[in-house]
Amino acid sequence: MKEYVDILDAHGEKTGTTCTRDQAHRYGYLHATVHIWFYTRNHEILFQKRSTKKETFPGLWDISVAGHVSAGETIIEAAIKEIHEEIGVSVKATDLYNIGIEEKLVKHSNEFIDAEFNHVFICELTVPFSQLSRQKEEVDELKLTSIKEFESILNNNSYLTSFVPRQKSYYQNILNLLYETLDR
Repeated sequence: MKEYVDILDAHGEKTGTTCTRDQAHRYGYLHATVHIWFYTRNHEILFQKRSTKKETFPGLWDISVAGHVSAGETIIEAAIKEIHEEIGVSVKATDLYNIGIEEKLVKHSNEFIDAEFNHVFICELTVPFSQLSRQKEEVDELKLTSIKEFESILNNNSYLTSFVPRQKSYYQNILNLLYETLDR
């Protein structure tokens, strides 16, 4: 079944036009995605290893949960749906803390362009790790990593080979917000 997305303008507003997700990537149409970073009170971050069958960045470590916002779907609905699909956890809208929007434009090839507004959230993981249920088609593995360890990975640039390539500032911003959240 084809997934449809809303095409967005340069300000992230819906244009009233939809297309398939494949078309959005083929032609570089702006569309919305969600990124949800899960953390624990034990100062850990949940990472997922992308399936080796994924078209982009197969087998690399990535955000806890991420996905496209389907046509007609709200950002929050998409986040809740993706969380349930990818790791089997049910959350409420009030569990999600919106930390901003990242605009991303990456040309992977002439036929695959990511032109996205990534709506980024953090959310506390309140269920035991053992109760997570990964979506096998999307996720090869889940792991908890201490925030300090991930900070070290960032500082020595080893994230460049094992994590989905993103601006270091994106990852650093996530770390800073997690530290702020856990210090409250």
